[in-house]
This record gives sequence, C-alpha cells and structure tokens, in this order.
Amino acid sequence: MPTDPRRLRPSALCRLLNSSPLGEVITQSQLQRHRTRAGLRIGDDRHVDLVRYVAWLVQVRHAPRTQPDGAALGAFDVAEAAQGAAAVAVGSRREQVRGHGQRFTRKHQALIAALLTEPTHAAAAAKAGVGKATLYRWLQTPAFRAAYRQAGRALVEAAIGRIQASTGQAVETLTTVARQGRRDSDRVRAAIALLEHALGGLKDADLLHGEQETDGEAPLD
Repeated sequence: MPTDPRRLRPSALCRLLNSSPLGEVITQSQLQRHRTRAGLRIGDDRHVDLVRYVAWLVQVRHAPRTQPDGAALGAFDVAEAAQGAAAVAVGSRREQVRGHGQRFTRKHQALIAALLTEPTHAAAAAKAGVGKATLYRWLQTPAFRAAYRQAGRALVEAAIGRIQASTGQAVETLTTVARQGRRDSDRVRAAIALLEHALGGLKDADLLHGEQETDGEAPLD
C-alpha cells in the first residue's frame, strides 16, 4: 500500500525527511514542538499532513521578525542619524562655551550634519546654506572641529550598534543553515561577516570612547 504524504505518522515523517542526501534535518522532539505550535494546521493527533507541514514551515520562516519589545528594526537612516548626532554634539558644546563669548547656531549644526553625509565640502556647504569660505573658516575653529569629531564618533557608534543588534539573527542564520544543508553559502558568508563586524565594533567603540580631546576652545565666528 503506497504511503499517503497527507497522513503520515510522526515517526514515518521523520524517517522520510531524514532520508534525503542532506542527512538528518529534524528530530522527533523538534517535530513534536512544531506540532504543538501548529496544532490542527498541520494534521491531527495521530498524523501529519506533509504538504501542510511544509507550507507552515515556509510561513514561519518568512514571517516578519521583530525585536523583543515588538518594534521592528527599521532601516538605518544615515541622514537622520547624522542630524541627531550633530544636535547632541552642538548641544553639549554650547553648554561648554557659554559665557565665553562663543556660540553655536543652527547653521553650525546643519553644517556638521551635512559634513557627515555629503561627499564633498562644496556639497556640504550648499546643503547647509553657507558659503565655502565660511565652511573653511569654521573648520579652522577648535570648538567647531571638536563638535564635528564628536558627532562623527556618535554616528559611527550608532552604525556599530545597528550591526550588533543584528548579531542574534546572524547566529540564528548560521544555526539554521548548519542544520538544513547546502546552497546557503552566500547567506553563511554574510552572517559570518556580520558577526566579525559586530565583534570588531566592540573594539572600535572602546577606542572611540577612550580617545582624549586635546584641542582647546576658541571663539566661533
């Protein structure tokens, strides 16, 4: 009597799935957990519908992933991050130079954000709405340079943080590929690269935090 793939006993399903050239891809305990989660969507108390089971696995695998707090991790917006970093840097510097005849303006903040995102000084000046001569004059000012460096460090740390936030998914990808077999080589290499960047990011962040600022403060024009 031929085997009905729509009514397989769990033990028979495991033997069938593990009989491919990929070797063992599932255990009885893993299948039991899947049956508990999926319930009647993949079969009844005694049998498993192979077609419905595969469809359920595909649905689970491609379901949108969320962070533990339920908020999805959106794309890293460099421009938005640069604006935030510039605002924080200018705010902290404004407090430091207050009362010494020095002041930061919205133009200073806009130029710092533009310098972090634009490919050239000319493009940054145009985006911030200042002349190139003003840009170069401000870049000669220790207070502006210090704020610019502080914003740059904050932007790099934000990017490192986003990479490290993806480390858990990279580990899951590696584990899944290791269990399920071949033709995922590109994904494996990408996951390994992500892990390497995350680990390297720890050292980079430590270096950034440990960097001492040696420039003095000078009035801003």
